[in-house]
Amino acid sequence: MFDGPVDANIGNICNGSVPERFEHEMKKILANIADVNTDPEAKRCLTLEFKIAPSPDRKSAVITFGCKSKIPGATAVSSSIFFAKGQAYTEDPRQAALFAKEAPATPKAQ
Repeated sequence: MFDGPVDANIGNICNGSVPERFEHEMKKILANIADVNTDPEAKRCLTLEFKIAPSPDRKSAVITFGCKSKIPGATAVSSSIFFAKGQAYTEDPRQAALFAKEAPATPKAQ
């Protein structure tokens, strides 16, 4: 077991890039949460990964750091499209007659 003091910390390893990259990915997650086109209840994930490769003589090691986020994409949206006479419509053209305004009734002469 290693029982000596440890000078390395999350703020100074990898030239201090850990907090900066964490903040960058967190901003992406917060923007995704605020986006009304995404599922508000979907879980977002932020992963910090440290790979530590010791040298053969065990006197040093190389630390490789990665930070990534997993955010949901935009939610799917669907609508209907209607076809008539070689054209496409977003509203059923057969229904237009149902909602057409009738001519106002003329008052009867008395």
